[in-house]
Formats: sequence, C-alpha cells, structure tokens
Amino acid sequence: MLSRPSIIIAFGITLLFFAGCSTQSTLEKNWGSSFESVKVNQIANPEASENLEPVVGLDGQLAEQNMESYRQGCKGDQSTTYNLRLGDIEGIGAK
Repeated sequence: MLSRPSIIIAFGITLLFFAGCSTQSTLEKNWGSSFESVKVNQIANPEASENLEPVVGLDGQLAEQNMESYRQGCKGDQSTTYNLRLGDIEGIGAK
C-alpha cells in the first residue's frame, strides 16, 4: 500500500510533467517567420510585376554574344591540374 506522501509526490511530478508539455516554446511561436522575412527581404522590387513596359538595355545581338562568351568560358578545360610547392620536399627526412 502506498503512503500518502508518496502519492502526493507522484501526483506533483505528473502535474509538473504535463504542465511542461503543455506550453508552447518560442521556437514554435515563431516557426517559419525567419524564413518568410528573409524571402521578403530578397525581393528587390515587389511591385515589378505591375510594370508592363519593355525592358531597356542590351540589344538582342549583344546579349547573345555575351551569353555565348559566358557559355564558352564555362566549357573550359576541366582537366586542369594545379601544382603547389609547399617548401623543400627533398629536405624532409634527409640527414
């Protein structure tokens, strides 16, 4: 048979356990707000979709040349090796 103080202690521990689980943490309250604020801050011009005027800038031929130059630069030799000299290799271990 359980004594009265042990029942009160068990009830108190159970009450504390459920009270701790019932609260909402700060993380849960602000879940996703950081992501949303970063996403909104990365938009340079939120009203850009309302502007229906054509874009003025590079003409088509110049833009095409720039893109072709960019693509050629990306196709460069992928087998490039780099040699790094980190000091006198022959001197290591030599007596």
